Amino acid sequence: MPLTGWMKSAVAELQAVMDSRIAFRRPIIVSGMLLANGRRTASSWFFAAGVKDDWDRFYDALISIGKASAKLAAAVLGLVVKTLVAGERILLAMDVSRRT
Repeated sequence: MPLTGWMKSAVAELQAVMDSRIAFRRPIIVSGMLLANGRRTASSWFFAAGVKDDWDRFYDALISIGKASAKLAAAVLGLVVKTLVAGERILLAMDVSRRT
């Protein structure tokens, strides 16, 4: 599958896990994470991404992403497994002894 097709598929899988009302904010937040200098705080991400106002809704989006982090992690793991080990067997181990 070409990279653009893979990316569209990956984005669709990750968006399916998230609330559709805030899904459009995720790429803005991620781009801010990549472009931010200095202290790595959410406000520096928003500033680097060009968010001028509406910061409250971006903080709400981060909260929503945090609440769905287990589902997002499972979706990312699924993408990695499908991409890297198609047709191969893999063994995964998880340590769940320190749940918070």
